Amino acid sequence: MKKIGITGGLGTGKSKVIEILEKLGSPVLSSDEIVHEEMKKGRKIYQMVVKNFGEGILTENGEINRSKLAEIIFNDKEKKEKLEGLIHPRVREEINNFFSRQLGEKKPPKSAFVEVPLLFEVGWEDLFDQVWVIWAPKDIVIKRLVKNGRFSPEDIEARLKSQMPLGEKVKKADKVIENKGSLWDLEKKVRERWKKLNGENSPNRPR
Repeated sequence: MKKIGITGGLGTGKSKVIEILEKLGSPVLSSDEIVHEEMKKGRKIYQMVVKNFGEGILTENGEINRSKLAEIIFNDKEKKEKLEGLIHPRVREEINNFFSRQLGEKKPPKSAFVEVPLLFEVGWEDLFDQVWVIWAPKDIVIKRLVKNGRFSPEDIEARLKSQMPLGEKVKKADKVIENKGSLWDLEKKVRERWKKLNGENSPNRPR
């Protein structure tokens, strides 16, 4: 079974690629979903985060306000590293558990995929046989994010600067998938790459 890491920059389409791979029948996992689950009220990571960052990060119903937490760590390297030290060991453990479960199946899949936005930043290349970087031009990324409504143009610029440059990730990648066109184009590229990886005939063409 080939273990594939999916990464890229903010707004390049990593999550969409994971959705396509899941439609193709491959097991997939999102590291962001692991974090989201572990930060739910009552979980161990939740308790550790609240202990270290205070109850000011909580919503009225006692859940962690991830936007407020992001604001705290965004411009504070020390606090960012503190949070990563709490979360990353658990995420890494869950990724290994995910791969072990697939290998434990009676008929293990030919490939399994994990989305890790900061894969290179945290140095987790060792977890994977290949790393695929999803790439898109900066102007298209900004348009997508502005349209999504989650960030202002200023927030987008700041977050892009805080990440490893996408060009550097491309240099480190085993494979690069360009996502600068339509969803149909992206599906076609992912299916072709999936077919080569698994040595199988591609399923039906995207609709």
